[in-house]
Amino acid sequence: MIERFARFYLCQRNRFHKNVFRFIGKHFVFFSLHFPKTFLKYYYWNWVGVFPDFKEPKDINQYLLKSSLMHKNDMLRAQCADKYAVRKYVEDRLGNSVLVKCLGIYDKFSEIDFDNLPEAFVMKMTNASGRNFICVDKKNVDYASLEEKFDSWMQDSDFGVSSGEWQYSHIKPRIIIEEYLSEFGEKSVIDYKFHCFKGNVASCLVAFDRDSEHPHSNVCLDDYDLHWNRTGHMKEEYNPTGKLIPRPHLLDDMVSIASSLSKGLDYVRVDLYDVVVDGAEKVLFGELTFTPNGNVMCYYKQEYLDKLGELYKFYNKQ
Repeated sequence: MIERFARFYLCQRNRFHKNVFRFIGKHFVFFSLHFPKTFLKYYYWNWVGVFPDFKEPKDINQYLLKSSLMHKNDMLRAQCADKYAVRKYVEDRLGNSVLVKCLGIYDKFSEIDFDNLPEAFVMKMTNASGRNFICVDKKNVDYASLEEKFDSWMQDSDFGVSSGEWQYSHIKPRIIIEEYLSEFGEKSVIDYKFHCFKGNVASCLVAFDRDSEHPHSNVCLDDYDLHWNRTGHMKEEYNPTGKLIPRPHLLDDMVSIASSLSKGLDYVRVDLYDVVVDGAEKVLFGELTFTPNGNVMCYYKQEYLDKLGELYKFYNKQ
């Protein structure tokens, strides 16, 4: 109960932080863009309670904050963070066989012809993280409410600056609709999220039992090594039932794909799926993430954040 309350409090504190920034408005945008280091120090303090050390980072979160500053205007990062443009990056490296079928890309919600969409689909903003809608049955969709939500997201150009994830600030806001994926009787498709450093895959963060109504916040998390041993690095409140995830059948293929997509990048999290499509099991690409949870992976125990920081330092000194 205490752990659940702590998780709830942390989420509410971050929501308060973002609401304050929205209230400040244009002045905050100026502050974030022109004094980014000071902004990131406050952002990190808001989550963790201490200020980060940019000269000698202590863990992976602090390394990623520093990396965000270094790559603030990196257009390759912007392409890879764009939910639509990243498809070209993946296709150039691996071909299009790992891409989820795209059902459409739209500049406005009003352009979408829902009558021509299948009963189930996934809608995402191209220029943000966590701004998704999973439709499992379009007959039950409140389209007026959905339009209001996506229109507000389309008008919010400050997503990247409000969390120090500036790569999103360089992306044109659009709506991409993709095929809905189902998996082996699970209530939601499992995300396999691989931590990668310049082509070297460290471990896998698994996201499962995702709530279709609140897919970003209501989800269980756990962590496995590349031999599919549960590591124990995850805080218990993120998997309160202790549910074990079976080794994915195509784990070796996923590790190879994650390695290929992450080569040349100081750090990136490669999100993949192991699903059945048209009767055949295959690996499909989800997304690339440079700033997981806004550079504050609060779901891990501190000792693993330190270990990932050591890996970041090791692979990026070469």
